[in-house]
Amino acid sequence: RLLPFVNFDATPAESSHLAHVLKSFRRRCHPKVLKVVFEWALQSSRETVPSDGVERPRVELDRLQAAKRQEMSASGSRCSLNGSIFAQLHEQLGGEHVRAFFARLSVGDRAWVAKVVGFAAIDEGGPFRDSVTELCDELAGDEGGSQLLLPSPNMRNADGDSREFTLAPDACDAISLERLRFLGKLMGMAVRSNVHLGLNLTSLVWRKLVTEEVGLRDLEQLDAAEAKSLLWLRNISPEQEQAMRADGLWEFTHVTHLSDGSMQELVPDGSSRTLLATETRAHAFARLRARLSESDAQIRALRRGLAEVVPVRAMELLLTGPQLETAVCGQLMVDIERLKRMCVYEGEYNATHAAIELFWEVAGEWSPSESGDFLRFVAGLRRMPNDTRGFKVRIAPLSARGSHGVDATLPQASTCFNKLYLP
Repeated sequence: RLLPFVNFDATPAESSHLAHVLKSFRRRCHPKVLKVVFEWALQSSRETVPSDGVERPRVELDRLQAAKRQEMSASGSRCSLNGSIFAQLHEQLGGEHVRAFFARLSVGDRAWVAKVVGFAAIDEGGPFRDSVTELCDELAGDEGGSQLLLPSPNMRNADGDSREFTLAPDACDAISLERLRFLGKLMGMAVRSNVHLGLNLTSLVWRKLVTEEVGLRDLEQLDAAEAKSLLWLRNISPEQEQAMRADGLWEFTHVTHLSDGSMQELVPDGSSRTLLATETRAHAFARLRARLSESDAQIRALRRGLAEVVPVRAMELLLTGPQLETAVCGQLMVDIERLKRMCVYEGEYNATHAAIELFWEVAGEWSPSESGDFLRFVAGLRRMPNDTRGFKVRIAPLSARGSHGVDATLPQASTCFNKLYLP
């Protein structure tokens, strides 16, 4: 009853007392309650978008051009996005009519129709989902990162408990910020349509997108070594500092190094100023602030894109960082038992058929990566939708397609219909 009185479009300064109460209680409310309220806000904002003349956009994608771009990038280095599927979509989906269409998406909707150059496929959903998965793979750059995302220090150094990507602090030119804004639109598309982005980003990104307070724990998820160093500096004793100076080991200056390896001075001429014993605690806090804000410009670009598609103020009030990540990216792990319950069998196959029982026995031994690859093969996506209503995987005998010879021993799939043809 109170929801109609909350202005989800208001800026933080204009927000009502009720809005502030909602935000303060979001961590105490059951996630299902917040999900229902956020879905109400999504639906309410959808109804305010004019529908006249809003049609599903059509794009033409050149996979060969995208593949050549990737081949030219050195292994392990950050890939250029020029010519990528992501860049092609950005160039073709920049109009106001596209923003309006994204803002009216419902669960299960396709955000665009994809025609792939040189391929005879008709987009009934498969090429669209394939393009979503491909653009996410490009942003990760085969684990080497891209112009927009790069492996976190934890991922590069195999340190800490998290192995994720982060926003590149050096992605601050006009083209990169516009691309990040477009990525924000795609995040909004994923929230509305339930077609998720396979992005593995550090918690710092998601928490800052919903304006949660961040601290040392978030830095630890990004750069565990830096977090340990700052804790040590904050608690160092005068005796330890003097002993290190005596041994010539005190080499601290007023600088920090960001996730892209660049150096940032924390005070004027900081790289040439040796840290004094009385400055260690303040220096640790300055380094912490610098690292937590290293990608603020990129976060703002993402938020601008998100705000064009979803009610971003409702997102801030109702969702925590992990909840936003789930809304955008779905579940990281493909639950094979859950997937099994969503299967429909055709022809001679049923749940007790010998071939089906053997198939699920093997599927139960897959690694998380292999389970994601299977879903990609069948449905074009590596992440299962949060809302599985209407989502089915169909399994039919391969013989129904008239395969012969060696081909009859290999599974085939139709991603448009989430259909697996199993020998």
